Amino acid sequence: MGRVLCSRYLKGQMSEAEWEFRRSEPMVNPGPLNLRPHVDPDWYQSGGAGNVSVSIGFNFNQLPATPLGSAAGRLPGDSIPTHFDMLPKSHFFHRCPHFPPRLIRLKGVSIHWRNNKDEELEEAELLTPQEEASAGLVFNHGGATLGNLDKALPWEYRSSYNGHLAGSQQAIAIELLQVCSFLHCRPMELYLGASTFREKLKFYTFWDGHVYDTEIVNRWLAESIETTRVYLCNGATGAKS
Repeated sequence: MGRVLCSRYLKGQMSEAEWEFRRSEPMVNPGPLNLRPHVDPDWYQSGGAGNVSVSIGFNFNQLPATPLGSAAGRLPGDSIPTHFDMLPKSHFFHRCPHFPPRLIRLKGVSIHWRNNKDEELEEAELLTPQEEASAGLVFNHGGATLGNLDKALPWEYRSSYNGHLAGSQQAIAIELLQVCSFLHCRPMELYLGASTFREKLKFYTFWDGHVYDTEIVNRWLAESIETTRVYLCNGATGAKS
């Protein structure tokens, strides 16, 4: 997200006041916390480990302000620096958060909505980023990874018709080619997800269309993919966007 914001400033799409605010604000990201290994061990060993959406907690992490590196002194009209000029690879791994051992449960908003579901919502006033932050906490974005789904979902399901054949010799009855994720976002949410299936890493994003501009979200997703290539794949370009 830092590169997206920096790019918008250098292209003249962001005011000086907003840029000065953006570059100094910490980044707060929420996401799920896996609690499955800490629940009933019999349930976990009997299949609970494969229930990737069951028994999760929630956590918040605050990172320092957007790393700028050589971009700190650039002005509108200048080009955006490379990934490593803004954030060296060693600093990238140092910045990766260590999730705190805590679980935060937010109930107030959901209870209010449940008890006042017929209440008409007033149209919200359009605020600047500075005004939003002065009124309360604003999340950078949420996100989660489902991890390596190859460990939880078999690719192939073989027929038991030829019962005399060993499992690996039985004909494939069903082959799972791809998996999809769908998320109904909370109001004001911007979500980035990832998972690996059939040895391929996939990113997907969901967002509140009343709050976020689709063009900016697409740019952010593209930057996330490119950043993964740069820092984790040594700049490999074989992945599909």
